[in-house]
Amino acid sequence: MVFGITSYSQVLNNHSIFDHKILFEANSMMKSFVSKDFDGFINSIYPKFVENVGGKEKMKLELDKALLKLREQGISIDSVIFSNLNPIIKTKEELQTTLIETLIMTIPQGKMINKSTLVCISKDNGGTWFFLDTSSNDLKTMQKQFPNLSDNLIIEKMGKPIVYKK
Repeated sequence: MVFGITSYSQVLNNHSIFDHKILFEANSMMKSFVSKDFDGFINSIYPKFVENVGGKEKMKLELDKALLKLREQGISIDSVIFSNLNPIIKTKEELQTTLIETLIMTIPQGKMINKSTLVCISKDNGGTWFFLDTSSNDLKTMQKQFPNLSDNLIIEKMGKPIVYKK
């Protein structure tokens, strides 16, 4: 199945028309998350992921639990920076790319910086973008759950989080 999709893949030469849109929507997604607008946040997440979690309502409960756990541990999100937008790949049905998500958090010991790769997917030729965090998984692992992902996506291997102690 992956071969059928990637045989239609091509890298778009001039993707700068999408750069602003992708970064704007990624930032909007994170603003929704930080402000606990879970509906807005979930609407930005790749629908197949939301379906795999058990739907919007279950995902809202999981998000609420996760934020409560972070708060109980004295962890808060300070900022999120998106960078290194990779070339956009056109598959048979989607546009796909990746970017780096840098999460800066306050932890009891000081500050922590954690990086991950975020997959960006558009089913409407760049009109709307959905996001999928790789959670440190490589491309082959991601393709097991999402076989539509192009073999040409760049998913960088991330190191361990960096901690700056007080």
